[in-house]
Amino acid sequence: VMAEVTSPDVQAMKILGTETIPQAHGQLIADPGEGRAVLIVSGLQPLEPGLIYQFWLVQDGQLRRAGEYAVDDSCLGLLQVTPETAIGSYDAMGISMEPANRPDEPPNEMIMLVNFSS
Repeated sequence: VMAEVTSPDVQAMKILGTETIPQAHGQLIADPGEGRAVLIVSGLQPLEPGLIYQFWLVQDGQLRRAGEYAVDDSCLGLLQVTPETAIGSYDAMGISMEPANRPDEPPNEMIMLVNFSS
C-alpha cells in the first residue's frame, strides 16, 4: 500500500456515492501508468453475511471486475487493486453491492461511480 501512495506520479481520483448512498465517498490512489492502486472508501455500512462490495473498472464500455472488499465498523474499506492493464487505460470506476456467491456476474446497480474524464 505504501508503494502506491508514495510514488512520485501518484494521483488521487475521487469516487462518490450515487443517489442510493449519497454519503459514500472515496479515492483510488494510483500512478496512471502503473497496474497497481489502492481504493479507500468511507460512508458504506458493513454488509450482512452473504453480501460483498464489488469494485469495477470500465474500459471501452466493458466492466472489468477489479476486486471485492468489506468495510469495518467505522464504515471504512480498503482494497489493493491489481488490474490487467495500467489504471490510466480505464474510463471509469464503480462499486456495487452483490451476493458473495455470484462475484463474476454483472452488477445489479452501481452505488458509487465516477467517470475519469469528468
